[in-house]
Amino acid sequence: MAARIKAVDLLSRREHSRRELLAKLLTKGYSQEEAEDAVDWAMKQGFQSDERFSNSLFRRRAPTYGDQFIQAELDQHQVGVTLSGQVDDLEPEEVRARKWLERRYAAKLAAALACEDTDHRENLLQLKAKAIRALGARGFHFHNINLAWTRFLQDHSEDA
Repeated sequence: MAARIKAVDLLSRREHSRRELLAKLLTKGYSQEEAEDAVDWAMKQGFQSDERFSNSLFRRRAPTYGDQFIQAELDQHQVGVTLSGQVDDLEPEEVRARKWLERRYAAKLAAALACEDTDHRENLLQLKAKAIRALGARGFHFHNINLAWTRFLQDHSEDA
């Protein structure tokens, strides 16, 4: 009974995957059987859902991370869910990548475009390389990074 209370307590704070909830209960000192019973009970009551967990994780990570990163995190939780068609009302990866570029690099790009000297092209290439590496490390697909950079550069070139 205490494991069920603890499971509900953990789930009241945020969504947990089945695997994650089981691991947390085990680390709290509950036996394997008691923890599994609590997790099964929570699933039957509708308190725990791997689908809700994956939607929650995607919504939390989407503004900052790409689909590859999010899918890898879902795979770590062993929820058996793929991102394709996961959350319909969120923006595509290319749009999220462009917005991330806007938040992180708008001022630097404006400064590079305002530069009238010969270093302008070199500064722009360095900025592009840095942005591409950063987005790639965040799990964005290269195709979407390229589209995002092109649109980002077009938007700021028109303003200059």
